[in-house]
Amino acid sequence: MTTRIWLCPECDLAMTPPKLVAGTSAQCLRCNHILVDANKHGSLSQLMALIITGLLFYIPANAFPILSLSLMGDEQHNTVLAGVLALYEDEYIFVAFVVFFCAILIPIIRLVVLFFIIIAIKKRKLLRVARTLFRLYHRLGEWGMLEIYLLGILVAIVKLVDIASVYPGMGMMCFIGLMLSEIGISLMLNKHYFWELLEDQS
Repeated sequence: MTTRIWLCPECDLAMTPPKLVAGTSAQCLRCNHILVDANKHGSLSQLMALIITGLLFYIPANAFPILSLSLMGDEQHNTVLAGVLALYEDEYIFVAFVVFFCAILIPIIRLVVLFFIIIAIKKRKLLRVARTLFRLYHRLGEWGMLEIYLLGILVAIVKLVDIASVYPGMGMMCFIGLMLSEIGISLMLNKHYFWELLEDQS
């Protein structure tokens, strides 16, 4: 029987996984980094509700205008994709790719991947694929930057408010809803709990 080993993500200390009961947590023996918090996980149904909420917000967040700008009678409505295209046309090709990848592509991939993983756990099928996708989910989390993109929009509003009339659009509201859904998922998702579900049912 293979002995399971945990590695602390902060100091790389190898240790044997402890037995946890409800309401307890595990810390690294060397640096006291919290490895597992047994209180941090929602039910699969709660996570699924947040995923579906995020998916419902995703389409209008990208289809409807983020900002409406009115300057000297000229009114413009800008979506996230329009911003990407504007960067591309101005030959900021790398920046356009980063914004498209991090603000448009990664959020939908992460939501769909986690949706599939939860379905696989519930149905007890394709668990090997689900384990691979769960690794991908966490890798992509390092590139997700909805919060940074939203901060950039707010900075743009502050800069433009003195020279033009700027109004947040429906896309902005949905974008905030999408961001809050992802934050809720990250707060409720306990990766160790998920790994146990994927392993115990394999």
